[in-house]
Amino acid sequence: MKNCRQHSISVLMSVCNSPEWLDDAIESVLAQSFHFKEFIIINDGSTDITPDKLAKWEKKEKRIKIINKENTGLADSLNVGIRAAKGNWIARIDSDDIWHKDKLKNQIEFIKRLSNIGLVGTSMVAINALGKESASYSFPKKHPRLKSNLLLLKRFPPHSSIIFNKKIAESVGLYRPKMKRAQDHDLWLRISEKSQLACCNSTKTFIRVHENQISEKYSNSQ
Repeated sequence: MKNCRQHSISVLMSVCNSPEWLDDAIESVLAQSFHFKEFIIINDGSTDITPDKLAKWEKKEKRIKIINKENTGLADSLNVGIRAAKGNWIARIDSDDIWHKDKLKNQIEFIKRLSNIGLVGTSMVAINALGKESASYSFPKKHPRLKSNLLLLKRFPPHSSIIFNKKIAESVGLYRPKMKRAQDHDLWLRISEKSQLACCNSTKTFIRVHENQISEKYSNSQ
């Protein structure tokens, strides 16, 4: 059965010199039980073996589309991917994280039951460099608490768990590259002015916690 066009998904990743867990992240996307439209991967000026890995995946999987560009940072790279996306929903994942196989399926089913939803996150399981689980977190399910948590810098679903409506994100100006930190929270707040936020705790995203990312990623879940 084909998915309704209004719930078509473009998966989006940006990567720069991060080959270590890249295959695991890509495999978890391709293993999704929900048939998504495309998987856009932005190569943000990588100078190591990352481009070679991406080229092999692009040859192997027709849904993968690689966009190679000079290094301009995460926010700008994600905007490039959003503008190129054909799906009505954008599903974010970082190159060191992993999705549960039913993540997208559960989120879309969740969206179908609600109205005026512009963004949906999931619960989180922290994993270490070897993939061992260390902690799990759930988040508020409904808009008022989620928006309050954003404003107060409290617990909020991690970036790799989020799917958001492309048109709404475009209407509020996408990510702002001039911001050096919390570009995702800034965009989520602007989306919250146009639509409802929600969290589907019945599914989960595995967030890799390691020394290169701990200050940026793990803090979002605390």
